Amino acid sequence: MIKNNKKKFTDEELIEEYINTTTSQGKLLFHILGAFAEFERTIIRERMEAGRKKAEIVGTKSGKPCHRPKIKIDEDGVKYKYKQGMSMHQIAKNYGVSITPIRRILKQPMEGVE
Repeated sequence: MIKNNKKKFTDEELIEEYINTTTSQGKLLFHILGAFAEFERTIIRERMEAGRKKAEIVGTKSGKPCHRPKIKIDEDGVKYKYKQGMSMHQIAKNYGVSITPIRRILKQPMEGVE
């Protein structure tokens, strides 16, 4: 919110914080705020660059850790155990996974399981 602009981007009077850049105190405060903004932007840029380097090393796009390695689940075994009367929770515990992949496997059509 600039109220008065005498010269091209000099001598400004900010209304919200009331920083009068026509005075020496206003100029000092304006320069300090600018220095803090520049410092903050530099820190952000450094963090972004560090994240990019980490992502390049780890082999991801964002630098975030990859999902857990996928566990190979014997789908026929899951279907067989379920058909034998084992609960989904027991099967999931047996394979060391959550119940979600067990449900997904059991929703598939049963073929070849007797």
